[in-house]
Parts: sequence; C-alpha cells; structure tokens
Amino acid sequence: MRKVYIPIVIVLFIACIFTIVQWQIADSQLQECQLRVQSLTSEIDWLQTVTTQQQEEIESKDVQIRNLDYEVDRVKFHFYYASLTEQRYDVSDLEEYLNRWEWTEEAYVADEFDCSEMSAYLEWKLENEGYNTVIVTGDSPSGGDKHAWLLVQTSTEGYMPVEPTTYSIVYWADTYFDDYFVYDYEFENIQEALDYSPNEFDWWNC
Repeated sequence: MRKVYIPIVIVLFIACIFTIVQWQIADSQLQECQLRVQSLTSEIDWLQTVTTQQQEEIESKDVQIRNLDYEVDRVKFHFYYASLTEQRYDVSDLEEYLNRWEWTEEAYVADEFDCSEMSAYLEWKLENEGYNTVIVTGDSPSGGDKHAWLLVQTSTEGYMPVEPTTYSIVYWADTYFDDYFVYDYEFENIQEALDYSPNEFDWWNC
C-alpha cells in the first residue's frame, strides 16, 4: 500500500509547489499592478496640480488683458475731449454756434450714420467748445421709433434739448419740449455710450 501512496504524495507535493509558485507569481503581478496604480495616481495628481496652475495663470492673464483693454480705451480717448475754453451756458450763444453747421442731405444713413452717431459726433464738437453735453436715448419725443438726442447745459441747473439730425435747439414752445426730458439712458461721455452699445456711437468709423 505504501508504494501506492508514494506517487499520490509526490503528485500532491508537486501540486502544492505549483500552486505556491502561481500564488507568488500572482502576488508579484498584484504588487506590480498596485505600483502602477500608485504611479498613475501620482501622475493624475501632478496633472491636476499643473492644470490648476495653468487655469490660475490663464485667469491672471485674462485679468491683465482686461486691464490692458481698459487702459487702451482710456488712453485712446485721452485727447478726445480737449476743450480749451471755459464752460459756456448761454442759449443764444449755443444757437449761434449750431447755426454755423449743418448736415449735407446725404449725411443721414439709417443704421450706419443715423441719430446715435450724429449725437455722438455733435456731443464731441460741443464738449470741445465748452458746452457740457449729455447723450440720451429713448422713445422719440415726437413719436415713432427709438431715438438719440442731446441735452446741453445752458445754465447752472438747466438743460436744453438739441436735435443732432438738424443741428437745432428744441425750444420751450415746441409741442414735444417736455418729452425730450423723458428717456431711457443717458451718457455723460463717449466711453459710457460705447460701453452701452459699441457700434451705435462710433461716428469715426462711418
């Protein structure tokens, strides 16, 4: 009977050795996988760190670009208003000044050089002549579509409406005089007007 068991024992022994070797191989492979996972995890962490840094750098650059854009706009209009005269108020003086100018018949071009560009252009001329001038927009005082016009300071507390399309003052007797003081937006300078609508008041591009 011993001779029968010996081969069985040998087979079982060999099987055990084979199993142990397989376990060792499997354990070695598992350790390699764990090391690979740790390595990949480290790479992912590094990539996340780099991505975060790059995002912060991009945000920082965006802030710098916005600041530069603001500075360019500020410098661009540094000499836009260059009045060399004291502030002027007189209505008759304003009328005399406006009477020096008039548009040609072809000047008005809808959606290209219309009331908004004309307002911006005339505001520039008046400001540089010493008149404190505000651009306003809203429903047309005489009815109809949206419109842009000017309010020019003619006394320490009072303003007179000016129609930019006709270079004319709107006087108190005008039927729509009060309606010229009802509007949606007002712009103290060209920068405010461009911030509201970049393509509506850029008269120099027409």
